[in-house]
Amino acid sequence: MHIVCDTCAILMLLRIAPEMFTDQRFECVTLPEVREEIIRTQKFKTRYPWRDRYKDRLRCLSQNDLLSSGNFELFFETSRVLITSGVENQKTKRLFNLSSVDIKVIAYALSAGYKVATGDADIKDFAEQEFADVYKGSISPLGMINMWLQRGLIEWTDQMHDYLSDWTALNEDPQPKRQKAQFKKLTGRKYPGS
Repeated sequence: MHIVCDTCAILMLLRIAPEMFTDQRFECVTLPEVREEIIRTQKFKTRYPWRDRYKDRLRCLSQNDLLSSGNFELFFETSRVLITSGVENQKTKRLFNLSSVDIKVIAYALSAGYKVATGDADIKDFAEQEFADVYKGSISPLGMINMWLQRGLIEWTDQMHDYLSDWTALNEDPQPKRQKAQFKKLTGRKYPGS
C-alpha cells in the first residue's frame, strides 16, 4: 500500500485513475487533512478548477484507521519531538522542516508498513534517516502510474497523456529518470517535457 500525500500529485493521478482511492487494487490511501487542503485551498480552486468533479473520489483514512495501525502514536510523537528539537538532514545539512501533516503521513506509513507517495525530499529523507529499519521507502507519482500500467489497472490514452502534459506544464515536481524510461517502455510514448 501507498500513502499519497502530495496534493498536486493526487490531483494529477485522480484524473488518470479516478478510482485510485475507492478501488483497493490501486493500493492508495490518504489523510483527511490532505483532502481538506485540496478542497479548501484557494490555490487549488484557481489552478485546478476541475477538481470539484473528483471530491467524492477522495476517500480518506479515518481516525480509527490511524490509531489502530501499529505504533502510530509512538511514531507520531517521536517524529514531532525530533522535528521540534531541530534534527539536521544529513544530505542537505539543513534542519528538517516538516508540518504536522507531514509528520502524520510519516507516522502512518511507518506504523502501517506503507510506502510514501511523494516528491517531497524532506519527508523521504527524514523517514529514511530516522527510521531506516522500518521505513518501506517511497514511490514517485510517475512510479505509481507505471505500477498501474504494469498491473493492467489502466490503459494509457491520449487524454491521460494530456493530463500528464498539464502537470508538467504547471512545473510540478520533476519525475525520476528511471521512471521516465519505464514509462516510455510501457506506453511507447515519451514522458512530456523530456
